[in-house]
Amino acid sequence: MTIDLDAAVGVFAASRDGTVGLEEEFAVLDAQTLDMVPRFEELRDTAEGPLAESISGELISSEIEIRSGRGEDLVQITLTRLYVAWPRVRPQTRNAYVHRALVNAAIDGDWATARSLNRRYFPLITANFWESSPGPVKCVMAMMGRLKEAYRLPIVPVTPATRVRLKTVAEELGLLTH
Repeated sequence: MTIDLDAAVGVFAASRDGTVGLEEEFAVLDAQTLDMVPRFEELRDTAEGPLAESISGELISSEIEIRSGRGEDLVQITLTRLYVAWPRVRPQTRNAYVHRALVNAAIDGDWATARSLNRRYFPLITANFWESSPGPVKCVMAMMGRLKEAYRLPIVPVTPATRVRLKTVAEELGLLTH
C-alpha cells in the first residue's frame, strides 16, 4: 500500500477544524468493596438521552466508555468554559491578553487570529511536555518570578539542558523581563 502524500496534504488542508473527539473509560466499582463489578449492560440499558448515545462497552463488562462525539461541539463547549474562566486572569499578567484574545477569537470564529496566536505560543505549549509535566511549567513560571521553584515527589526539577531550552523559548516569547 502506498500513500499519496500530495492528496493527503490537500485533504488535510480542505478539512474542517475541530473534528477531534474525546473518550473516557471508567471502571465500574462496587460502592462498598471498591471491587470491579460486571455492570456495563445494566448501566447502558438505564442510560437516557445524549448519554445513551455516548456509551460503549469495553473488552470486559466492568468498564464503560463515554465518548464526546465530534469536536465541533466539544471545541465550542471548551472554549466557552475557558471564556468564562479567563476574566479571572489578573489583568496585569503579561499573557492575560493573549489568553483572552485567543479564546475570544476562536469563539467569534476568527480562526486566522486564533491560529496566529496559537502558532506563536505553540513552542511554549510543546515545551511543557519535554519532560514530565508539570516540571517545565513550574520551571518557566519560576523564571517569570510567579512562584518559588520547589518540588515534592513525584514532581522533579527539569534537567539542566531542558532548563536552557525553556529559557530560550520564554525569552523569545518575551515572557522574561530580566
